[in-house]
Amino acid sequence: MPVQRRWRVLAYFEWCPRPGVIMVFRPGEIRRGLTRACREKAGQRIEEIRD
Repeated sequence: MPVQRRWRVLAYFEWCPRPGVIMVFRPGEIRRGLTRACREKAGQRIEEIRD
């Protein structure tokens, strides 16, 4: 099974992947498996965690 990349949220932002769905990202959260569209929307508000 492939390992999902991990991301640390640096600043608050919201992302709407489709109508009626709002994902909220808060500073300090660790997220896995973000889509390319989400990563592009986040820009500098997230950073990849590399082990």
